[in-house]
Amino acid sequence: ITLRLGRALCRLVTSLCTFEPDLLPRNENAPPLVSSAHAHVMAFHQEEFVFKLHLLLKKSFDPSMVLALRAMAINNEIVQAVVAVGLLKQAREILLSISSSGNDDNSNSQSQSDTIDTVVAVVGLFRNVCANDDVKTSLCIGNQSIVEALVLVMATFSKQALLQEHGCGTIAAMALRKPKNAQVLVIQYQAHLSIIQAMQNHPQRATLQRQGALAIRNLVSRAADLRPALLQADAGKVLLQIAAQHVSCQDEVYAALRDLDVNIGIVNVQQQDNGRVVVKKTEMFGEEGKTLNFRPVFD
Repeated sequence: ITLRLGRALCRLVTSLCTFEPDLLPRNENAPPLVSSAHAHVMAFHQEEFVFKLHLLLKKSFDPSMVLALRAMAINNEIVQAVVAVGLLKQAREILLSISSSGNDDNSNSQSQSDTIDTVVAVVGLFRNVCANDDVKTSLCIGNQSIVEALVLVMATFSKQALLQEHGCGTIAAMALRKPKNAQVLVIQYQAHLSIIQAMQNHPQRATLQRQGALAIRNLVSRAADLRPALLQADAGKVLLQIAAQHVSCQDEVYAALRDLDVNIGIVNVQQQDNGRVVVKKTEMFGEEGKTLNFRPVFD
């Protein structure tokens, strides 16, 4: 198979396997549309697509092929197949190579554009495979760690918003339910500084802000001793600024602030029929002194 044909096939696979949450029917009377992405992934997996993609990637580590691999990596079985054929090791070597190459995102050359496309695709792949608890720990701690390289490419390509989003998402996944990983990320690699810098550099990108807030929350939720380091780096200030800008990620921001032990409340602004604006504090379940109408048994 030629490289050109391989790229075209991988773009097709990526399109078929990418979930589309906002599918709309052709008219209002038509039944709702349901994405077939999961069924497509499982069909390709049944045909051992990961192994065949491995053979293609041995010829050329092309971004379109990495994106297809990322679209496929949606469950533990497929992630284990990615690890088994050595694709994760290959992706790690590419990330290490780019992180030590001395490139930055100030050049407009074609080779630099290809490098950026590759590193964005590779970090996006790591973001997906870190949903597996065993894989994410091996990528965080020990001689297979990618964190140092990840932090370096986030600093090197600071203008690339999608890369920063994938980086924050990868750190968030690594820290989720893993306090030991969180300790290594903050104390050894200062990964929290990369998150906060990414959030400050791209204040208008709500999806990045959501991943950043999730990452901050996951770092401290089971490692309270890390709170001072994040607060000293202005995590609380950055989160409050996001809350004022992006309605779509306020739940994640509130959770991060709560786990940072920052005292904050949520208000609900409503306009009544007479035009009067009323501001009410939202009662949060579990707050001291609050008695929300909660029934543990439905009858």
